[in-house]
Amino acid sequence: MVYDIFSDSGVLDFFKIEERKIMAFIAAVCSHYHKNPYHNFCHVVYVLHTTYMMLMRSQVSKSLNRVDQLVLLIAALCHDVDHDGKNMSCIVMTVVRVQPMLCYAMMSILMVRL
Repeated sequence: MVYDIFSDSGVLDFFKIEERKIMAFIAAVCSHYHKNPYHNFCHVVYVLHTTYMMLMRSQVSKSLNRVDQLVLLIAALCHDVDHDGKNMSCIVMTVVRVQPMLCYAMMSILMVRL
């Protein structure tokens, strides 16, 4: 289904991306998703499909060039790569308990790798 979305969107033909290359890319991305309850590859397929439907069935595609469309699909595919499955409250409690000085750092709490 992931390959079909990229193919049907027209970006593969436009950028002359070979099937074997996009399939290798999809497989590489898939291998970096963990088997956790929500942020897994199944979730990615839902997000990618929703993104694709909004792109193809709305006026969005008319305001985005082909580069933007490809980047949007890749972002949907990769948005949770290497997500460990922990939610925000778990991360906050861990940071507060283990490294309280990080609470005052000028960075997003979700970007802290524990």
